Amino acid sequence: NLPAVTPAEIDGAWSALLHGLPLYDRHKNVLHARGIQDYMGEGYFSSWPSEKEDPKLRQRALKAARDFIEKNGQKKKAAAAVPGLLALQNRSGGMLLPMVEYLGWGVVDRAGNVNHCWRIGGVVFRPDDPDKHGGAKYLFGHGKGTAKIHVIRPFLTPDGKMILTPEGKPILTPEGEPLGPRGDIGRRIWITEGILKANSIAANFHEWAVGMPGTSGQHDAVASQVALIAKFMETG
Repeated sequence: NLPAVTPAEIDGAWSALLHGLPLYDRHKNVLHARGIQDYMGEGYFSSWPSEKEDPKLRQRALKAARDFIEKNGQKKKAAAAVPGLLALQNRSGGMLLPMVEYLGWGVVDRAGNVNHCWRIGGVVFRPDDPDKHGGAKYLFGHGKGTAKIHVIRPFLTPDGKMILTPEGKPILTPEGEPLGPRGDIGRRIWITEGILKANSIAANFHEWAVGMPGTSGQHDAVASQVALIAKFMETG
C-alpha cells in the first residue's frame, strides 16, 4: 500500500508541477470563449502537452512534483501516492484545472500582507481529444482529506476591499468611488457545477463562486466553504 499524503503535500506537489507549465493559445481560446481573460487564466490554468508535442516538458513537470514529495514529505513518500498525479504519464494533451480549496482569511503572505489562504486539493484534466480517453470530457484527481470542490474569488486587492481591472487599476462607480465588494457586487456566493463556470462567474460578475467538478454529493464541503466565505464577508 502507498503511504498516505497530507493535504499540504498534495498542494505542494501539484503546485510544483503546474509552476513549470505554460498556457497554450488553444487553451486560452477555450477560456476566452467562457469570458475568462488571460489575466485570470495565466498562472492559474496550465496546459499539459502531448507526448509528441513536448515530452521533455512533461518529464520536467512530473520530476518537479516527485522532487517536492521526496524532499518535503513528512516521511519518505512516493509521488504515486498523490491521487491523479502519475496518471498524467498516460494522458494526451489537454488543460489542467486546479481544484482550489479556500482555507480562510487572515494569513500573512510572503510580502507581509494579510491575505486569503488557499490550497490545491487536486487537478481536473480536460483532454483536447476526449476520444483518446474513452469519450471523457474531464478526468478527476483529488486526495483523501481534501475538498473535492473549487472556490474562486473576484479579482480584488489583497485586502478584498476593491475590485480591479485586468491592468490592476480600481474600477470606479459613477460617483468616482472605487468599486468594492459592497451592496450586491461581490457579496453573493454562486454555487455551480464545473470549475470553468466558477471562474467565468468570478471574471464576469466579480462574485465569489464555488464550483463542483460533477454533481454528486459534495454538500458538506460546499457548506464549509460557503461558511468561510461568509465569515470573511462579515468581517472584511
